[in-house]
Amino acid sequence: MLAACAPEFGIDVSGTAVSPVPVTVDLVRPSGEVVRYALELEVASGEEVRVREQIPRRHPSHCPDRHINQDGWFCTHWTEGDPLPVVDPDAAREWWTLLLRYLERQETASTLRKWPGATRAHGAAARYQSRAEEISKEFGDAFDRDLRKGAFKVVAERKRGRHRLQLLRSGKRVNRLTSPPGTLTHPRMPCPCDAGRLKSAAIDQCGAHALALAQFIHNLHRWTTLEEQFVRDLKDRQFKCCGTLQLCPFA
Repeated sequence: MLAACAPEFGIDVSGTAVSPVPVTVDLVRPSGEVVRYALELEVASGEEVRVREQIPRRHPSHCPDRHINQDGWFCTHWTEGDPLPVVDPDAAREWWTLLLRYLERQETASTLRKWPGATRAHGAAARYQSRAEEISKEFGDAFDRDLRKGAFKVVAERKRGRHRLQLLRSGKRVNRLTSPPGTLTHPRMPCPCDAGRLKSAAIDQCGAHALALAQFIHNLHRWTTLEEQFVRDLKDRQFKCCGTLQLCPFA
């Protein structure tokens, strides 16, 4: 199906008899420049298709912040949370569109020396990021915007022999979560939702927001700690920075 739809995108699929399948993509940049990619495709589990550059490459062979996995396979989308099995022509067209958008971002990253647009956490942290982002929408646009700006931080602490997670918003305390069992320590504090902040409503009197905030704190904490663990694990394996981005945790 991918091969049948490829000409619609100006993409040449050389053959389908042997895996991986060689593919040539002429990416047309906004300036009109045409950038040629020599790629190879391989069908993974569940009809998911993965892709990487052939050697010589335009981009690094492995860079987490550029969403290039080990062995050079592109991380074009979050397979676990947003799978894209190529099972029909519509899915094939969506896959080619996604690939072209991904290659465009790679070219932009090379020029700007930073990944353009929203980023997805690595490894197991991604599912907690997704859940935290989903919950944040329940609290309103300003809350959701602050999450995407990085205004929230969870600080783990221990008091009277109990572990707690403190949520900060731009450095100011929002609430604390006991760990375990995972309940807010200050249910009478104002709800951080957009409406609650205007009228100083106690969070335990603001619909289901007390439970939602407890879940938000838990997921944000897991997101950040697992992301930090991902970086530590790669450093322990002597992962080397490719030097193509301005800011890199491995530099």
